[in-house]
Amino acid sequence: IGAAAEDADFSYRALKGGHAVRYSPNIITYHNHGRVNKDQIKRLFRSYFIGNGALFAKYISRGDRNMLRMFYWELRGIFKKKMDEDQAKLRRRIRKTKYWYYLLGAIRYLKLPVDERRQY
Repeated sequence: IGAAAEDADFSYRALKGGHAVRYSPNIITYHNHGRVNKDQIKRLFRSYFIGNGALFAKYISRGDRNMLRMFYWELRGIFKKKMDEDQAKLRRRIRKTKYWYYLLGAIRYLKLPVDERRQY
C-alpha cells in the first residue's frame, strides 16, 4: 500500500481482543523521522492518512461496524469542524487533503488481491 498505520492497527486489534488500552496524556514520545523541510513533512502526513484510509477499508470490508462508526465520525470531523476565521482557509485545505488520502488508502487496500490483504 505504501503507507503506514501499523500502530493504529495493533492498538485496534488489542482493543478488539479484550486487552486494556489506556490513554495517558503524561507520556511524551520523541519520534524523529529525520524530516527537515515542509515537503518531507507533507509526505509523512500523506503516508499516515493513506495508511489510515487502508486501515478503515480493511476492517469495514470485513464487516466491522465499530470501524465504520469511527470512519463516519472521522469524516464528519473533517467536514464539520468549526474554525477560527484566521485559520479557516488553511484548515479547509488540510481537511480536504486528509479526506482524499483516506480515500486513496482505502482504494489501494481494496485493490489488493484478497490473499494479499490477509498480511495487513
